[in-house]
Order: sequence, then C-alpha cells, then structure tokens
Amino acid sequence: MEGQNLFSISFDSEEDLECIIEGRPWLFRKFLILFDRLRSPMERDQICLNSSPYWIHIGPCPPELDRKDLLHAIGCTFGGVLRSEISDDLCRLRVNLDVQKPLRRAYALHNDYREFYRKLWRSDIPGKIKIFIWKLSWNYLSTQVNLHCRKIAPNGVCLRCQNGEETMNHLFRDCLVSIAVWRELEGSFTCLCTASEFLVRTFCITLWAIWGDRNSRIHDKTNRSSKEMVNFVHGYIKELDGVKSGQQITSQKLMKW
Repeated sequence: MEGQNLFSISFDSEEDLECIIEGRPWLFRKFLILFDRLRSPMERDQICLNSSPYWIHIGPCPPELDRKDLLHAIGCTFGGVLRSEISDDLCRLRVNLDVQKPLRRAYALHNDYREFYRKLWRSDIPGKIKIFIWKLSWNYLSTQVNLHCRKIAPNGVCLRCQNGEETMNHLFRDCLVSIAVWRELEGSFTCLCTASEFLVRTFCITLWAIWGDRNSRIHDKTNRSSKEMVNFVHGYIKELDGVKSGQQITSQKLMKW
C-alpha cells in the first residue's frame, strides 16, 4: 500500500498484467479504479492517475455515412484515437479520457434532436459537412471561447465583430456578420425538426459557409459580403444537384446498355 486510494500491485504473470491493462478502466462497487504500469521507481506525489483509455461504441450508423470520417472526427475531439474497429454498421474506438471531467450524456442529446439528425444523415451533402455539424452540436469547434478555455487564445472576444464572446450561439447566430447572412437567405430555420430536408441541407451548408468565412477573415485576412456568402450557398447546392443528376443519368445509361 502506497497511500490513501493509491496501491502498488505486483503480478507474477505478464499475461495477467496485460489483461488488466487492456481491460481498463475497471469498476468496483460503482467506484472507478484506474490502473497504470509503473516501469521504474517513482515518488508517490509524482504519480498522476487522472486519465484512462475508454472504448466508445457508436451505432448503428446510417449506410451513407463514412464511418472512417466519423471515427476520425470523434477521435480528434478527444485528442486522438488509440485504436478503432468497424464491424458492419457498428463502430467503436478507444480514446484516452480525462476522468476528472464529467462525461456528456449522448442519449439525451440524441433524443432531443432525433428528427434533425435523421434528416442530416439522409441529406445530400458531403460527409465533411455532416461531421462539421456533428462537431458544432457538441461544441467541439475551435471558437475563441473554447480556445481561451484551453489557454490558447488570450481572450474569447469575437474577432469578426469585436462585440461579444465568440460562443457557438454568437458565432452562427448573434454576430452581426451572421445576422446579415441569415437575412439574405429565404426560408424559416426556427424549427429544424419539422423543416423540409431541403431547408435542413441549406441550413447546414450555410453554417459551414459561415465557419469558412470566419476562418478566412482571421487567418487569410479576406472576407465576403453576406450576399456573396448566400450566393456561394446557392451555388454549392446547385453544384451538388448537378453532380447527383449526372450520376443518375450515367446510371440510367449503364442500365440501358
């Protein structure tokens, strides 16, 4: 015994040790038990057991979703993937989680936005935009507020309007630049759970365009007017429709042949 809540355990078998390490984390009477390999003598106050590998199970995944892109996006939000496995429509990945922070309850979020996510995964937009929307919904984008919380940015002030902290709501809804974009668009985006799939697609591409313009303003010192951004959104949708139409025509020709 090394001290309160800290124990030293010796194993006669290397196989038993590997089994314990591979099975991390362990629970005992609803208490989380953390294990780590001690490779050399160390002072007790230098031992920090504040993280542990976890398996995250995902699925069933929609057939149109690129599972590798999904695993990569989720892994990036946790600092990287230790291991990943894909089996049919089910996936899982192993990541290193900080056990000092509470875990989010994905079940509650999934139920609240079930219909929106159903339309999102079915919508005819590239996988990169779907993953972007997923990351946005979990507040995983590198906004100024998030960067400031991670001590990367000196403050959380919006660099576009200098009129508030750049939270997700401010960036995509309350910032003067974003307000002008939404005014230029036609259609109501107040209740996406009951909106048509066309509106959901337009909404997602607009969010993606706002994020791209935000990054261009900060890193490239270039910007576009709200009208130019809306024209980009409409042009991108037409381009997607043209690609889809071309694929359908090609498919029909192949079937005829």
